[in-house]
Amino acid sequence: MTRFDLYHEKVHGLAMSILMNKSDAEEATQDVFLAAVREADRFQGNRALHPWIYRICVNSCLARRGRKRPRSRIFCRSSPKRARMRSRSRTGAGTSSAGFRIGSSER
Repeated sequence: MTRFDLYHEKVHGLAMSILMNKSDAEEATQDVFLAAVREADRFQGNRALHPWIYRICVNSCLARRGRKRPRSRIFCRSSPKRARMRSRSRTGAGTSSAGFRIGSSER
């Protein structure tokens, strides 16, 4: 039994759990083993192989997921505090013509 046979199902399962898409997970699994072969000289032989392969898998899947989904951006023109202040100033109660709240001593 080869190392590929030992880790293929586990790596594919991990890729599926991250990517949630069968074809993407299959491609990522292939990429993981290609990267492992390509980077074999960087592997420290005195350590276990599976954490190294799983880390390659996680990194590969996160990179793939980042390429597939554009990051959504949330634009906020003002803070909630400012929005509350503006809504109070629109009512006119207790505000000056400039929209500032007037204290009880200034009325």
